Amino acid sequence: MFLGKLFWQLSIIFFLFGNIISGNGLVEQKAMAGSKENEKLKSDLKRYAEIISTLDTHYADSIDINEVVIQSIKRMLTSLDPFSSLQDGEAFRDFQFFQSGMYAGIGANLIEIEGERVVHSTIPGSPASEAGILPGDIIFAIDDLPLRGLPLPKVKQLFHGVKGSSIRIILKRFGLTNPLELNISRELLPELSIPLCFQLKPTVIYLKLVSFSDVTQMEFDECLVPHLPYLNGLIIDLRDNVGGSLKSGIQVADRLLDINDLIMTTQGDSSNTSNEYYATTDVKKLDVPVVVIINNKTASAAEILAGAIKDNRKGLIVGQNSFGKGLIQTVLPLKSGHALFLTTGKWFTPLGINVKHNNMEFLRKRIFFSEEENRYYAANPFKDLFFNNSGVDKGGISPDIYLKTRALSPFLVTAILDHLFFNFSREFWFKYRKLAESGKLDEALVSEFFEFLKSKKINVSIEEFKKNIDYIKLFIQSNLLLMAGKSIEAYIVLLKNDPYVLLAIDSLKQTK
Repeated sequence: MFLGKLFWQLSIIFFLFGNIISGNGLVEQKAMAGSKENEKLKSDLKRYAEIISTLDTHYADSIDINEVVIQSIKRMLTSLDPFSSLQDGEAFRDFQFFQSGMYAGIGANLIEIEGERVVHSTIPGSPASEAGILPGDIIFAIDDLPLRGLPLPKVKQLFHGVKGSSIRIILKRFGLTNPLELNISRELLPELSIPLCFQLKPTVIYLKLVSFSDVTQMEFDECLVPHLPYLNGLIIDLRDNVGGSLKSGIQVADRLLDINDLIMTTQGDSSNTSNEYYATTDVKKLDVPVVVIINNKTASAAEILAGAIKDNRKGLIVGQNSFGKGLIQTVLPLKSGHALFLTTGKWFTPLGINVKHNNMEFLRKRIFFSEEENRYYAANPFKDLFFNNSGVDKGGISPDIYLKTRALSPFLVTAILDHLFFNFSREFWFKYRKLAESGKLDEALVSEFFEFLKSKKINVSIEEFKKNIDYIKLFIQSNLLLMAGKSIEAYIVLLKNDPYVLLAIDSLKQTK
């Protein structure tokens, strides 16, 4: 009796609260195709229920059956491919906000420094900015919940909420003895896909595209409007863009291709995922030389855009091989409030290439970068051990021009990843405000940074330090601009000396 009852309970839980057996889920369509398949499904469920029943009865400690089942579903999905997953209601809502291009929050961006959650920057005009929160402030607690040790994604969720709702923040500011307490109301803020679009050189526009949401195509059009009268070269930076909306990726490509150029094709188990997508007559075309920058974290919709431009010979691709995600995910909302992010097809570039990397275990490592891997890629930002320039079989979009340059010094890698430039600039800003505001990087300031590194037990010789002096000055200058609340200017300082960007500027001549 108990096992039979548990079987039907687990049928509801395991198949995501009725979506698959009694609802309109994907598995229902297959399971109901014939009675044999349906009977086998019930048999498999019964066997699964028996295992759960045995666990509940005999396991050494008490267990949360619901959590065990949810975790087993997640493990089952990851065994299929690295991208299929089950997300809870909170994560699904965050995804929906991201896709909409808006969210309710306070507009503060945090980083982790020595275990503390530190404000890196604030959005101009946001509630955080208006409340006086400054770069370098340490956020101790949100609504009485201590933040130390809490993962940054979880902290970000705490900042989000309902528009107009209040959030109480306790923070410590460098140079002040007592903490500050602020009550801030959440407001609707843009989640920009294109945070930066500016004139890099006369007639050349640099556009940083970090993701693809439902409003990306609108952002793309609007940010270029002021530059159209003189625009004669466009650099689209897709580095670290992990994708997003397939539709938006197609829409941006449509603006850069000729009418009837093939953008991509898809193949899947149903007619809904088997299509060809062509450039249309519905949008105004942008007929200028284009260079696209990619790296090994450029994925999904960003790869679709890069592949369409490359295969149709509408621009040059520079940088490193891209990630290699040639799969399509469909988001299926479930009655429980959860959502199933399911791989439902493959996509192909205009030349018929599926960029999916064949090594699934390798892809899993690429998605969940370990600390050691993050440090490796920071130390070797332009070196790719896994791809060569021709390797379609290796996965990813291969660049037309492959960037090769020297690796960074180990102490620089540590300084960047541990935010030591930011930490030093924070201290220097509050100690020597007027000197910091002047922007003058004299020898005394650089020497002080050397002593700062020693205080943090960073081993670097004077010779190695001097060899990298240009990098050091650049990063200090950028971080001092951050402390002044000039986050865009801080980013531009680094961009103008970025080897990827310099290569892209030079490559524009070859596209004409």
